[in-house]
Amino acid sequence: MFLKPFGLKVILVGTIGLALLLIASLWDLYGNVVEQRHRHEVLADGKEAMALVLKSSGLQSVILRWTDFDGQSRTGEARTRKQVSSDRRFVGEQVAIKYLVDPPFEPVILSEIEDRERENHFWINSNLWVASVILVGCALIGFQVLRRGFT
Repeated sequence: MFLKPFGLKVILVGTIGLALLLIASLWDLYGNVVEQRHRHEVLADGKEAMALVLKSSGLQSVILRWTDFDGQSRTGEARTRKQVSSDRRFVGEQVAIKYLVDPPFEPVILSEIEDRERENHFWINSNLWVASVILVGCALIGFQVLRRGFT
């Protein structure tokens, strides 16, 4: 009775849509958790250096060049806050970083740690809530299907 007005096709398409939304949410959750974990490892075990910001490689990332403790020139991509206003542009600036050579995680701009932590924390929590709501919704629909069927 509950699902009869919708029909099997609508329920199937809705279920596929929810599954895709769940996959996207979990993928973003994974990316934020990995970024946060890598940043913590770099901060704990990394070496400090001054880096030149060569260019913006995206809305929240820049390409850096620095000289490591062995005198080798290195480049890497670092995450930043959104660079939409003039006071948040880094290109051409010298920034303090921490980096790891082995394993080669992204360097961390020290002035950006607080903003990146806040953003990761927000997206981790948001993705967990979205995934939880989707799973509860799917469980309720599944329960109704098993309990009452499609007829």
